[in-house]
Amino acid sequence: PFRSERQRQGLGRLWEMQEADSVCTHCSAACTLRVSLKDGRLTRVRAASVEDYICARGRFGWSYLNSSERITSPMVKKDGTLVPVGWDEALEAITDGLRGAVDKNGAGAVGGILGAIVNGEVASGFTRLIREGLQGRYVDSVLRGVDRRFMKDFAGLGDGAAYAGLDEVAGADVLLVVGDVTERVPALWPRIKAARERGATLIALDMRESRISRAAQVWLRPGAGAEAAVLEQLAAGLLDQGMYDREALADGSGLLAALQEAQSETGVSAEALEAAVAAYGDSSRKAVAVFAVDGADPAVGKAVLRLAFLTGRLAGGIFPAAGVPNLGGLLRAGAYAADGDDDQLRALYVLAEDPISTFASSAQVKARLEGLEFLVVQDLFLTETAALADVVLPASAPLETGGSFLNINGSAPELAAVVAATVPPEINTIKTLMERFGVAADGQAQNNESGGAAGTPESILAPVAAAAVQPDAEYPLVMVPYASSGRVYLAKRSEMAGLDAVDQDGKCLCMAPDDAKALGIDSAGGEVVVRTAAASVAVKATPDASLPAGVVVLPAYSIEANTLLAKGQVAVPVAVTIEAGTKGGNA
Repeated sequence: PFRSERQRQGLGRLWEMQEADSVCTHCSAACTLRVSLKDGRLTRVRAASVEDYICARGRFGWSYLNSSERITSPMVKKDGTLVPVGWDEALEAITDGLRGAVDKNGAGAVGGILGAIVNGEVASGFTRLIREGLQGRYVDSVLRGVDRRFMKDFAGLGDGAAYAGLDEVAGADVLLVVGDVTERVPALWPRIKAARERGATLIALDMRESRISRAAQVWLRPGAGAEAAVLEQLAAGLLDQGMYDREALADGSGLLAALQEAQSETGVSAEALEAAVAAYGDSSRKAVAVFAVDGADPAVGKAVLRLAFLTGRLAGGIFPAAGVPNLGGLLRAGAYAADGDDDQLRALYVLAEDPISTFASSAQVKARLEGLEFLVVQDLFLTETAALADVVLPASAPLETGGSFLNINGSAPELAAVVAATVPPEINTIKTLMERFGVAADGQAQNNESGGAAGTPESILAPVAAAAVQPDAEYPLVMVPYASSGRVYLAKRSEMAGLDAVDQDGKCLCMAPDDAKALGIDSAGGEVVVRTAAASVAVKATPDASLPAGVVVLPAYSIEANTLLAKGQVAVPVAVTIEAGTKGGNA
C-alpha cells in the first residue's frame, strides 16, 4: 500500500485535482469511490465519505489504468506475429474471420466468452451479436463456476427479497459465515466485526483458521469440501429440536429422516453443532447467512437457502458474496453455455476475459483455443489468451466507460465514467459488428436458463449431494482454492495494479506446517510440484499455520489452481512433491 501511495507523488497538488464519485468494480459489493483526477488521469482513490469503508484493493488497485503495458492499438497476426493496424483493418479482419467460420462450418461455429468486468449494456449487445448475428450457441463466462440454480432460486424469492445487504449483516443478531467470504468481499469484515462487537453470535464454518473463526463463538471446522454436509447436519439439528417454521414446513419428520440417512462424516464436533443449532434456530433473533456464490460448491448455496427457508428467514436472510462483479448482468444477458454448446465451435470472440487463467482445466482450455480456426480477443493487456489471437483489440476499463452493473440481488448501481478513455469503448465495436451482421440495435439478450420453477419449496427442499473430498494413498492431500483480499479475479489486472504488495501469498501453495516439514520445506518456502491424476503445476510452497493437516491452498481464479481443477470441481485430491532439479526450503 505504501508503494502505491508513493506512486502518487509528483502527479499534482491536491488543489489541482478534480473530484468525482463512481463505483468500485473489484468485487460485487459495489462500494462508492471518490476519485481525484488531474487532466483526466486518476491520481488517488478514497472512500466517498468518512462513514464509508474502502478495502486495500479498492483504494490502491487502480494503477493498471495508467500502465504502459496496456494495449493501445488493434493488432492482427501476420506471419505468426501480432502487428499494429488501424481500426478499419482490424474490424474488416474480424468481420471476414467470423463470417468465414459460419459460412464454412454452419450454425454453432462462432462463440463468445465474456468477462465479468464489462457493463450490462456491453454484455447484452455481445450475447446478441453471437447468438442472433452469428448463429452461435456458445456464450460463456465465469458463471460456469457459479451455482446458477441458486441464483435463479434466489432471484425468484419475492424479487430478490431474500437478499441481506451490508447493513443487514451489520445489524444481525446471529451470523452464519461460510468460507472465504471476507476475502472475496472485504467490505463484509467491518460489518461482521460491528455485529460481533454489538453482541451478535458469530458462527464460522471454515476449514481454515481466520479472523472470522477467531472472532466466532462457534467454529465449525470441517474437512475439505464438507461445508455443505455440515449445513445439512445443521438443518437436521433444527428439525430434530423442532426449531423450524411450521408455516414453511408443517411436518419436518420426512425431511429429517432423509437428512439423517444422507449424513456423512464432516469432522465437526457434536458440541459445536449443538451450539450452532441453538443460536441459528432461535427465531427471536435476526439471523443472516453469508456464503460465497462464486467458486463454492453448488450444494452450499442450496443448503443455505434451505436453512433460511426452514427458519422463516427468506426475507433478508442471505448475503451471497461474490469476488466477481456483475454476475447478475452476466446472468441476465445469458452469458453461460450448456454442455455441448461448444461441440461445433471453430471461431471465438473473447471480451475482457482470460479463460486460460480464470476457467478450470487451464491446459485443456488453452489447447482448445489453439485449435480454433479464428480467435478474436479484446482486452486491456496481452494476456495468455490474447497472445494466441488472430486479431487483438484494445479494451477500456469500467471507470473509463461507466454503465450499469447488476448485482445478484437485482440492484444495478450506475457506474459513472470518471477517467479519460484512451481507446473507443467496447460498445462501439459491438454496435459496429451488430450492424454488419444484421442485429437490430434495440432488443434484449435472451436468458437461456432452463429448469423447473424457481424459489419454490419443492426446489429448495430437493436433495443436496454433500460430501467431503476424499484423498487417497496416491493423492494424499486436498487442494482448495481460497480467495485473497489483495487480488481481483483477473490475475493480469492484479499484477498490473501492483496488488502484489497487498497479496503476500502471491502464487504460493500454502500448506500446514507439519505437511511442509515432511517435505523439508521451512519458513522460507520451497519449490514443489502439485499433481492431480490429470495435471500438474510447479509452484512455491510455504507453511501456513491457519490450515489443517492434509489441506493445501492455491489462490482462487489463478492459473495455478485452475490447472488442477476440472470444470465443476471446488476441491481436488493432490500429491505434492519436491522434484529433482527444484529446491526445497532447506536446499
